[in-house]
Amino acid sequence: MQTVAEQWVSDFYNHVGWKTKDGVTQDALMFEDLRPVAAEYVHACRMRINQQLPTTGDKLLDAGSGPVQFEEYQQMGAGFGTHVCLDMSEEAIRRAKWALGSKGEYIQKSLLKATLPADHYDAVVSAHVIYHIDKKKQAKAVSKLLDAVKPGQKVVIIYHNPRSLLQGLEHLLHFGKHVQNKLGLGRQLFQEEEQLYFYAHKRSWWKRFETRADVVQLPWRSMTNFLMHKLIPNNRMGKRLLQGLLQLEQKYPRIFLRIAQYNMVVMTKKKLYAA
Repeated sequence: MQTVAEQWVSDFYNHVGWKTKDGVTQDALMFEDLRPVAAEYVHACRMRINQQLPTTGDKLLDAGSGPVQFEEYQQMGAGFGTHVCLDMSEEAIRRAKWALGSKGEYIQKSLLKATLPADHYDAVVSAHVIYHIDKKKQAKAVSKLLDAVKPGQKVVIIYHNPRSLLQGLEHLLHFGKHVQNKLGLGRQLFQEEEQLYFYAHKRSWWKRFETRADVVQLPWRSMTNFLMHKLIPNNRMGKRLLQGLLQLEQKYPRIFLRIAQYNMVVMTKKKLYAA
């Protein structure tokens, strides 16, 4: 039986998220900055996942793969024999097959319901998935990923930082939007976003997995798509701002763990804790 959160997410991605407009999915339009000014920065952020993965291996598990719509995510499995795509959405799996072809293996299941072999995968990636799972079941989902990866290998998770300094600014902007809409002051400056179940635990929540894995947290991307559109102009100045931001993230990762809205949790499974 599906949880309320699981049903919510399933409905969204089956009916909204993977629908396309001019060849671009609604998910990408909502959550990715697709402007030319952001291309270099967004590419570098996506490649941070790839940099954590081994260069070769038998199987990569991509948990909540979606349609593998971006080239950087297709490249994740380049050094592996098989790129295993696990996703609850029929449309996502259909598109992933188109993107990866015979390179892929495809499982249409939710992470919570999937049966994954223990100590089997050479690496596991789960990007923007865990915080869409019921907050009480997120630990179970992460544990399943740790069970599935081989001892000594990595689980890489992209997660939201609810106490990010930039998150406070976004809340302020959303509050201003709400007030403006309520008062009917001129045209709407913000478009209402589709609602999707979302819950992010604070960074200290990840300490619970330290008995089973070495856990390292790194900044992944400083801003959501919403905030990037509000703060970064689509011109030469905007490109310079993002180049500078990228350099600062790389030079001062500990500081940006507090600033960034998205972090990367890298868990290396301890050999003592083979499933």
